[in-house]
Amino acid sequence: MVRVIPPGSSQDPSHDGFRYWAFLSYSWADKRRARALHRRLERFAVPRRVRRPLRPGGPLSRRLRPVFRDEEEMAASGVLDERLCAAVDDSAALVLLASPDSARSRYVDQEVRRFVATRGTDRLVIVAIGEGGRSRPPLPESVRGLTGEPLWIDCRDDRGVGRRALVRIAAAVLGVDFDLLWGRHRRRRRKLLAGWTALALTVAGVVGVALWQRDLAQERSPDRQTAIFRDWYARDHGVSPTDPQVRISRIDDLNDDGLLDYIMDNGALGFCGSGGCGMDVYLTKSPGRYVSVLSLLGDTTPRVRTGRDGRKEIVVTQMTVDREPLYSVYTLHGEKYELRGYEFCDGLFFERCEPTFIQDLRYQDGFAVAPDASPVQRPQAGARPIEDLRAVSLQVAGVLPGGRWYLVCGTANADSGEAGFVPASSIRH
Repeated sequence: MVRVIPPGSSQDPSHDGFRYWAFLSYSWADKRRARALHRRLERFAVPRRVRRPLRPGGPLSRRLRPVFRDEEEMAASGVLDERLCAAVDDSAALVLLASPDSARSRYVDQEVRRFVATRGTDRLVIVAIGEGGRSRPPLPESVRGLTGEPLWIDCRDDRGVGRRALVRIAAAVLGVDFDLLWGRHRRRRRKLLAGWTALALTVAGVVGVALWQRDLAQERSPDRQTAIFRDWYARDHGVSPTDPQVRISRIDDLNDDGLLDYIMDNGALGFCGSGGCGMDVYLTKSPGRYVSVLSLLGDTTPRVRTGRDGRKEIVVTQMTVDREPLYSVYTLHGEKYELRGYEFCDGLFFERCEPTFIQDLRYQDGFAVAPDASPVQRPQAGARPIEDLRAVSLQVAGVLPGGRWYLVCGTANADSGEAGFVPASSIRH
């Protein structure tokens, strides 16, 4: 077990208490080295188990602070003034920076002589600095021929006092066993290193995530997303990305995944005809990766709205009824938009009407239109016939609620063109 005698305790008869942990004695020529050692000593963290008060009844010291270092150049008188005498007497230990310059200094000699005269060599620490050599450096006269053996630490040829040497000095100042203090110091440094490493990794992770989020935000900005899509579309279709005929008719987030999706007008590629121009709908899997989910003909710009089930629907005019628009409603199922049915506004604007919904029957078998059927412009008795459909071969396109009226269109233009209504009596099952 390490025996610790706190300065100023009842077992230390030399003093009732101290003001400084140590007095740093050095030559003015070594002031740069002295300043560096002073700073490191006062920052030294004392392990919890060996903390002790500088004065009886005082707080346990977490640091070796204060350490006295005189910052005033000595006068030429060669006499140690009262201020320095009091500082030596008020210091628990004395640390001597031994060098050729300090060996010639009368002031250093007097400081060491005064300290040794009152407390011997137990708390005297000699730190050799300057050029190296096998022999001990020159020492002040007061140190030569001492009966006791002070602690001697060789730091010659080093740029400064190393970590191990610093712990040896601290152990002497505190009056504790070096091995105990060195072991605790190393454990503390390992914990600090682990903590700083964890902090560095955390900071690096946070910075990395922030940079990734910044890059992702830049990549997902509307302008950047659209520019990436234009470049991809131009390469995929063999057109120039700056061609004014490459037209995006609508941009929207159709599946609410945070990525913009695109409806392209293919009129520039020669896909326009009597039924309108070709349009393709592309869902974005990731910037630069796209999948076509709908290809259709239409003579108006498609609209996007949120349906009753919360999913976004595409509404486009593909057919007309006596020149009034009939709206085709497409809903996303999986990765394809499928026709849900038709809406007829009976001459009103799309934004203001309460449309009649017509269920799609185009691809269902078992329905035929009677040869004498006469399509009309409204699903009601007495409505005016549609002349353009009188001599046209017809097919069933959909059925209205209640099943009393059916939507029919010409077989030649099943996806576009003119449509009309016929009563259920004109349908053969």
